[in-house]
Amino acid sequence: MNVQRKRSDTLANPSRMPAGKLKLAVMWMAMFVISGLFVFGAIEISLRVIVDRALRHETGSPPPGSPPLMLSSIPGLGYQLAPDKSTGDILTDSHGFRVRPAAKEPVRHNILLVGDSITYGLGVAYEKTYAPLLEASLTQALGERTAVWDAAVPGYNTDQELLQMEEMAPIVNPQLVIVQFCLNDYEEPYRLTPAGGLEGVRAPQAPQAPSDAGFSAGFSLIGLARQSYALIFANQILREFQQLHPEWFPRWAHYVHHIHTKPGWERAKAALLRMDEAAKKRNVRLLIVVFPYEPQLRLPDREAQDDLVRFAQAHQLSMLDLYAAFRAHWREDLYIGKRLRAGPPDTMHLNERGHALASSEIARAILERSEYYLHKKLGSTATGGLLPAQAK
Repeated sequence: MNVQRKRSDTLANPSRMPAGKLKLAVMWMAMFVISGLFVFGAIEISLRVIVDRALRHETGSPPPGSPPLMLSSIPGLGYQLAPDKSTGDILTDSHGFRVRPAAKEPVRHNILLVGDSITYGLGVAYEKTYAPLLEASLTQALGERTAVWDAAVPGYNTDQELLQMEEMAPIVNPQLVIVQFCLNDYEEPYRLTPAGGLEGVRAPQAPQAPSDAGFSAGFSLIGLARQSYALIFANQILREFQQLHPEWFPRWAHYVHHIHTKPGWERAKAALLRMDEAAKKRNVRLLIVVFPYEPQLRLPDREAQDDLVRFAQAHQLSMLDLYAAFRAHWREDLYIGKRLRAGPPDTMHLNERGHALASSEIARAILERSEYYLHKKLGSTATGGLLPAQAK
C-alpha cells in the first residue's frame, strides 16, 4: 500500500522524482519535441515544393470547361462572361447572356437571372440547369412565351450581381429579376488571372496592436501558423472529412454555422437592399432565392437562412428560401459531390436533380403569384414579402 502510494505521489509531483529519472524524462521529452519539429519541417518543405509546382502548372491555363471570362470595363464588376463565345456546350450571345433555346413565338414575359456559378450551371450541361428548365415550365404553365435570361457569372458576389443587374436589365426589359443568393456571397470579389482563371482575394485585415510579450504588429505565431502549408493541408483534410460526414460534428464546429457572423455578411444584405431600390426604379419586381449548402441539410442547420428571412421581413423583400424543399429531398443526391473533381466534395453546386428541384420550386412560387410578379405594375397595392414556402 505504501509503495503504491509513493509511486502515485511521485507521478503526481515530478519534484519528488529522483534526479536521474527526471533528467531522463526531460531528455526524452526534448527528443520528442525536436523529432516532431523535424518531421513537421520536412512535411512543410515537401508540401511547399509540391504545391508550388502544382500552382504553376494550374495557372498556365484554365481547366477544360471553364467559363469564358474577360476583364470588364464596368467599374467594380472586375470581369464578365465573354460575348459571342462557343466552347463545347458553353454558348454566349452578343451581350454575354447564356444562349437561350430558339423559338418562333413572340416573348410575352422576360425574366432576368443574376447570380454566380450555381445559376451559371457549373458542372452541368446547360440544358439541364434551372434557367432553361424554368423557362420551359413557365411557358407551358402560363400558355405564353416566357424568356429567362441567364446573366449569372461564376464567382460574383452580391455587389457584383447588383452591377450586373443594372447593366443587363435595360437590354431585356424584364418584368421580374431573380437574384440567386449563395451563402458565400459575403466574400470579397474574385480576381481574373492573366490565364483566364479566378483567384480569391483576402479581405483586408485590421492591423493588430503589439502584444504584451513584445511582438510587433507585423509578427505573430498565429500569422505564421496561417501561412503554414502543413497546417493548411491538415485543415483541408479535416474540412473534407467534415463535408463528407457533417453529422459527425457539432453544428458550432461547421463553417456554415457562422457564415452570418462574417464581416462581409452585412455588406451582402445591404447590396440586396440596393437591388430592391434599383428594381423599383425600373418598375420591375425582385425575387431573392436563397440556395442552401448540402451540409446544412444533413445537420440540420439554417442559422444563415433564418437571419436572411428576418432581414427580408424587416425590409419587405420578396424571398424564396429553398432550404425546406431541399431538406425534404436531400437524400436524393442533389449536389455534385465527388463527381466533378478529385478534391474535396462539391457541396455547393447542384447536379441535374438539384437544378430540377430548384426550377420546380421557383416556378411554383412565381405561378402562385403570377399576377404580382409578371402582370401588375409596381405601383399597385399588392405587396412583396416572404413567400408561402417560408412557413414550412
